[in-house]
Amino acid sequence: MAYRKRFTPKQRQEIKGALRNIFGRLKQNGRVTIHGYGTFKVVDLKKRKIRNINTGEIITIPAHAIVRFHQSRSVSVTLTKKKGRRGTSRSKTTTKGKATRKRGRPKGSKNR
Repeated sequence: MAYRKRFTPKQRQEIKGALRNIFGRLKQNGRVTIHGYGTFKVVDLKKRKIRNINTGEIITIPAHAIVRFHQSRSVSVTLTKKKGRRGTSRSKTTTKGKATRKRGRPKGSKNR
């Protein structure tokens, strides 16, 4: 992200500094929350065995830690907003010239 040409050298340094800060806090606490964006969390994975699909050989992957990111609700809402009308579950599609309803309540049924 910091190596894109759109960033100035000063912006790159700021991004690198912020990432170093996040990684340092993850090493100390195992969890970093950025209000309005989400939470970085260190998760320990157990040792496991997998099969190499090319050779059939069984390989053991040692236990290790990974970082997971869970986005906040505000980020989820921002990313899933749709353009145009919202709440139109009665959209129509055409099949061989005939208008058909998408899945949902049968036509004329009441909301219960």
